[in-house]
Amino acid sequence: MEDDALDVEALASRYAGAAKVERIAHVAHLVRGRNQQEAFRLALEEARAGTNTTSYVDLVGQANERGWKEFQVDSEWVEATDRKAQQKQEKLERELAGYKTNLIKESIRMGHTDLGEFFYERGDYMDAFRSYVRTRDYCTTGKHVLWTCLGATKAALAMGNAQHAISYVQKGEAVPDLANEPVVQAKFNAAAGLAQLMLREYGMAARRFCAVHPDLAQDPSWLVSPQDAAVYGALCALAFFGREEMRKRCIENVQFAQVLEHVPEIREMLHGMFCNQHAQGLEILDRLMPMLKLDKYLEEHLDTLQREIRRCALVSYTLPFSTLRLASVAKAFRTDIAGIEAELAGLIGDGQVLARIDSAHKILYARRSDRRRLVFAQALANGRAQLEECESALLRSSLQRHDVCVRPSLSHLQDSQHFSCP
Repeated sequence: MEDDALDVEALASRYAGAAKVERIAHVAHLVRGRNQQEAFRLALEEARAGTNTTSYVDLVGQANERGWKEFQVDSEWVEATDRKAQQKQEKLERELAGYKTNLIKESIRMGHTDLGEFFYERGDYMDAFRSYVRTRDYCTTGKHVLWTCLGATKAALAMGNAQHAISYVQKGEAVPDLANEPVVQAKFNAAAGLAQLMLREYGMAARRFCAVHPDLAQDPSWLVSPQDAAVYGALCALAFFGREEMRKRCIENVQFAQVLEHVPEIREMLHGMFCNQHAQGLEILDRLMPMLKLDKYLEEHLDTLQREIRRCALVSYTLPFSTLRLASVAKAFRTDIAGIEAELAGLIGDGQVLARIDSAHKILYARRSDRRRLVFAQALANGRAQLEECESALLRSSLQRHDVCVRPSLSHLQDSQHFSCP
């Protein structure tokens, strides 16, 4: 992909640490020309700022495969970094063994946490996850549990294990101290939304992203930036929210509105679609598609989301009309009559649009329910229900009057000399 409008540095500035390396490396695989060169340069610079030598060597190899021979492996730096990392790991493990010998819970917890951070920086996400999880047995306060769940969630998402991530988000959200930690709460919502997105549960993902607090921007090393939360939340909401839920969670949500400020085009698209300006909203989406396809987590879901957004827009557009010319629908959605007829026929077949199409005159006729007939049918149903209730009451009264009732068992008769009929 070649896109002169792409600002790789601006994209990279949203992230830090391992998240920045992975995001920009993914962009480097998709773009071409000087943008690709710039993406590899930024990713390699960030990789050298850390300790993940495996990622650094892989990036250099990928750059060389694409013809960028100016990037070469710094063997001295790799060897020195690996040597220091090995020494640090031995030191941390030795300290942790000493803490376990002395049975100091807080020190043991910190030892496992330090090892988790070390493994995460090295790109060993499985060992990082194990270290974070082991701290759970040594937590003494609610805040300790929150940091344990955050670390485990981060490592699980880095491994691509969405189920583990959701599990630890739920454990973290059960901690009462979370109410006093808006940044942690924002991270949990962003992580849960990302995990739901990975599982293709778009409605749940939208609810999570719409709950993200603007304070998420305080930690650029987190896997999801506020810009990402705005984009993911808006797209999933447009595809799977009803109008009322859209109004409540997106349009009137002051907190999500602050997150949307980071991406004005997405905000404009969201408000345009909500105000039934479908052509404008779909045009913005089409214009943003090349940039959105550069997103590591969104790329594989874009086709589904775009299709669902267009479907929801068509259903919303046709709903108020009893009669509608296909030419006007085609004009609103910037397509030809044959194409819009095929789309509407598919929606009618799926039961999402209650209408029929006059193919000869190219007119859509809505199928309206007979409200008068429905009211009479409901009245008759209520009358039958009331009649059955009255008959049941009369039958019970008659049974009691003729002393036809269930008697207590013999054992109860022995315990009690008299009984009464219900």
